[in-house]
Amino acid sequence: MKITLTGAMLKAALTHAAKQDVRYYLNGVLIEATARETRVVATDGHRACIIRAAAENDLGQLGVVPQIVTFIMPRDVIDAMKIAARDLRSAAITLESTDGKEWRVSGPCSSVVFKPVDGKFPDYRRIVPEKSSGEAGHYNPDYLLDAKKALMLLTGSKQAMIRVHPNGTDAALVTGLDPNFVGVIMPYRMHDAKTKEPLYMHDVSWAKGDLPGSPDLKKAA
Repeated sequence: MKITLTGAMLKAALTHAAKQDVRYYLNGVLIEATARETRVVATDGHRACIIRAAAENDLGQLGVVPQIVTFIMPRDVIDAMKIAARDLRSAAITLESTDGKEWRVSGPCSSVVFKPVDGKFPDYRRIVPEKSSGEAGHYNPDYLLDAKKALMLLTGSKQAMIRVHPNGTDAALVTGLDPNFVGVIMPYRMHDAKTKEPLYMHDVSWAKGDLPGSPDLKKAA
């Protein structure tokens, strides 16, 4: 079997993968391949990204041609891949295996043999929202920055802006310049546990007024 993808896909997905999570299978990146397409998926349980690319994959194995091949590539293997910026998007990375139990990754980086993570990756299709309500949500800015970093890797553009499709208290879509990237982000539950009122709904009228002689400043909670 031989699967092709790019270093940018792997490095971009890694921005959304977990780090040292007890759910060890989330620390890696899912590789999913058909004869004509390769997908790379990562999640840490709070956000996820799905990246795809057209590919000419050879999925033949001992005369049997499976419809799809999936396995989890360990995080440390991707971390160790030193790929020049000029090769991230243009040079092919190949993943080869004869039995699916052991894989060799090679390309514009050192060749490494690894074993897939022994675990079951979550069904990412279930978390992708079918529509967006447009209702405002509260999102971790660090997660949004990681989505931008992923798109910068995929497109090579430092102006890789992102768009959040708000969905209230449900998972929201994140899209950007690359149509083959889809992000999913869970919102914060921004309500007071006792009063159920929205948090950080301050009176901001002071920002438009003149400076008072004796300000009645309020402290952050």
